[in-house]
Amino acid sequence: MKRMLVMAMGLFAVMALAETNEVSRYQVIVDRAPFGQITPAGKVEAQPGFATRFKLVGMVTSNGVLQAIINDMQGNRAYFRCAGEMIEDVKVVRVESKPPQKAVIQQGLVQATLVYEDRKGGAAIPAPGPGQPPHLFTPGGTPSRRIPFQRGTQ
Repeated sequence: MKRMLVMAMGLFAVMALAETNEVSRYQVIVDRAPFGQITPAGKVEAQPGFATRFKLVGMVTSNGVLQAIINDMQGNRAYFRCAGEMIEDVKVVRVESKPPQKAVIQQGLVQATLVYEDRKGGAAIPAPGPGQPPHLFTPGGTPSRRIPFQRGTQ
């Protein structure tokens, strides 16, 4: 009986030691975070390198098609693109108008999400008075002329 008790305690000690070693064996994998870093809620992950040059500045609907207005900060150029269209080697995968407005772009296999940042506290645009047609205003408050937009191949 004593011998069985000693064998059981020895077996228990070996099992406890094996469990401790197994967890520590995989700690290297956990430290490397193969599926990305875990971020707390509300924190935004860093964008992939290609996406840092783009910024979503607005949305527009033209002929019933939702388009994202994407600013290329390197080339200092704005693009009107809908889902499936390209900006050089970057494809616009999806455009969403529900708040928060966002556009998903992809280069190769890497995807990034551009989110529209609403600037609060800007100068309010005065509403037209009764019986007056709506006008477009620039931030300075002077009326601007509407420029016709025609969708081209580029």
